[in-house]
Amino acid sequence: MMNRIFLLFLVFLLLNISPVFSQQEEKPYKLKKNAISISVLGTSTFVGFTYERIFLQKISLEGGIGFIGFGGGISYYFSKLDQPGFKFFTGLKYTAFAGLLADSGSTSGVYLPFGVKLFSRNWFGMGIDIGPGVFILQPGYDFGGTVNNKPSTVLYPHGNLKLSVMF
Repeated sequence: MMNRIFLLFLVFLLLNISPVFSQQEEKPYKLKKNAISISVLGTSTFVGFTYERIFLQKISLEGGIGFIGFGGGISYYFSKLDQPGFKFFTGLKYTAFAGLLADSGSTSGVYLPFGVKLFSRNWFGMGIDIGPGVFILQPGYDFGGTVNNKPSTVLYPHGNLKLSVMF
């Protein structure tokens, strides 16, 4: 599965870079402020879709819905988004999801992403981030099969990989 995702990621990257080597005169860059993405982890929980909207020149808001949960967040880009290319960002993201089993507890939390996103001249975008997260595990069965009778707070890394259609 991961090999297929990596191969898809590589194909999209190569398709995006090919216009760099053409001899045609380029049009002025116009930032596409909306993106719909297929996302793994992040605000859409395990696998899902996100919508992102860029406000101002350095801030975006996003919301996601996934296989077993939902989330949202804000991102701050360190440079203006006035030219295509890779842009570094940080932010604050929230995610909540139900347990995978009927009796397992739900989980919700926030994480502080540090990542990079590609803004291309065409419709394609992609991003990846990782950062520390604080999550609250609700009562229910945990992954080891034991019963967790009270909520617990855990600190662990969380991240996101997304492939986007920008418009």
